[in-house]
Amino acid sequence: MTWRSLFSLRMGFGPAASSLDPLQRRADRTPDPTEPVRADVAGAGRPAPVASGGLALVGGVSVAALGLGLLLMREDVPRWLGFWGAIVVLAGGFLIMLRGLQLFCRTQPDRWFLPAWIAFALAMGAAQWHGSVPLFVTVSSVPLGLVVWRAAWVVRHELAAEFGTRAAAACAWPFWTIGGVLVLRGLLAPLAPGWVGGSLHEAGASNLAASLAFVASGLVLNLGLVGLVCSRLVRRLQQASEHDVLTGLLNRRGIESRLHQHARLAARRGQRLSLLSIDADHFKRINDEHGHPAGDEVLQALGQVLHTVIRDSDLAARAGGEEFWVLLPDTDADGAAELAERVLRAVRALQVPLADRQLALTVSIGVVTADHPLEPVDSMMRRLDAALYQAKAAGRDRVAFGTSEIRRGRPAAALA
Repeated sequence: MTWRSLFSLRMGFGPAASSLDPLQRRADRTPDPTEPVRADVAGAGRPAPVASGGLALVGGVSVAALGLGLLLMREDVPRWLGFWGAIVVLAGGFLIMLRGLQLFCRTQPDRWFLPAWIAFALAMGAAQWHGSVPLFVTVSSVPLGLVVWRAAWVVRHELAAEFGTRAAAACAWPFWTIGGVLVLRGLLAPLAPGWVGGSLHEAGASNLAASLAFVASGLVLNLGLVGLVCSRLVRRLQQASEHDVLTGLLNRRGIESRLHQHARLAARRGQRLSLLSIDADHFKRINDEHGHPAGDEVLQALGQVLHTVIRDSDLAARAGGEEFWVLLPDTDADGAAELAERVLRAVRALQVPLADRQLALTVSIGVVTADHPLEPVDSMMRRLDAALYQAKAAGRDRVAFGTSEIRRGRPAAALA
């Protein structure tokens, strides 16, 4: 059984895998969009959603600007182009911008864009043929406002998980404002035609308020989108600096920062904290006999095993070379020992495909638990190193437990 098939089978170990109720398998969780994507499953050659969304936003703004230009030049262009054509082009720009926002937010684009645009064009033609200015304003304004409100909903709900509720709401309110002005204008057109007026370039309180709202909201919208792009870029750079490129797990920097955070949290709450150190046995010999590409395959396979076996609350990292760490928040020594044995069995069942053979692997695992919530991280790390060394010295392919510096009389134990 290869490590790829092992990952696809979700690490099924029969009763041994299912009996550990608190240690739920990692494969059962929903994928986190903020996690790095492995290079072998990233889908090379596909355009990035952010880049496609940016192009769509720029294209939508350009098309909308063309529509507004035709609207303002209606006295100098054919009547059908200055009224019907301008509004239809403006609506097309709004729909393109909405699709761009959906791509930027990584949500599934709506399928009704083209049918809605065609229906809108036909309704606008009927309203212009009827000759009623209030009807023309209603038919043109309300659908555009609803499209803008749909964009507001996308920004508010789809970006909240990534950037937070406040940031998403701040970026959504310009859309709500522009959409509200358009819908209000369309609803008031048949009720107060004198106050609404016939077109945006005519004088009037309604048109002045609408123009100011468009300008102010547009400025805030542009600044908000720039802020979102910059924030996403910063998050990506931070993620890249804390993750291992080869395995997709946390790197040493990422796991150390989280270790200190969880240690402080455990001290405040009086909880247990455990840590595993997992080292591939005879890794240097694998590199010497099969080459470094084979060594990379081994490291990727071990990373997939950890990704599959550990719980949602656990954190796995490649600490360096062939050594991996697993941080187990709110886990006592018994829970850490059971998870370590599961990792041991999973690696024993692993077969890494090479050019001429299937390579079997084993690992040595050191386990420590902070029996006292106030035990310093440095003390845990010294005990973890000693436990891993003991597992290696006892013959490898086993689990060893570090003695506590708080309770020095407790001996270390080793499991074959």
